[in-house]
Amino acid sequence: MNYKEEQHAFKQIVDLNGGNIFAAVARIGSDARQLAAKTDNVLMHSEAITYRVTAELPDDLSLRIKYHNRISYKQTLISNVLEHVTESDIKQCVKSSIRASMRKHNLTYLYGSISSKPKQQRIRILTNMIWYQLYSYRKE
Repeated sequence: MNYKEEQHAFKQIVDLNGGNIFAAVARIGSDARQLAAKTDNVLMHSEAITYRVTAELPDDLSLRIKYHNRISYKQTLISNVLEHVTESDIKQCVKSSIRASMRKHNLTYLYGSISSKPKQQRIRILTNMIWYQLYSYRKE
């Protein structure tokens, strides 16, 4: 959309608000904040304002929302599984194992400086729990 079309679209919004420019700007800002909140702030406020005026969403918005939801799901799942683990060294090793596994696309265990067999077992169990919840393989 070019400048003249944007000006015309803004003028229409001003006309809908009885010619009051300040009311139109306040309305656009309010609508843009609500739209940004609906998308969990994946849509930036400036993009939401542009959408409110021009009715044109960014081309990659659905991809960004999908990526954002996938990231937040992973973080929520990891924090839920590790919620009741009190040892910080085990938590750190499990998080490192999950990150390494995602990077390598294969389940990997990182123990760091932990040499205790029971603690290594806990790391493997917790890493398996998270990994198989994130990447469940179904036979169909």
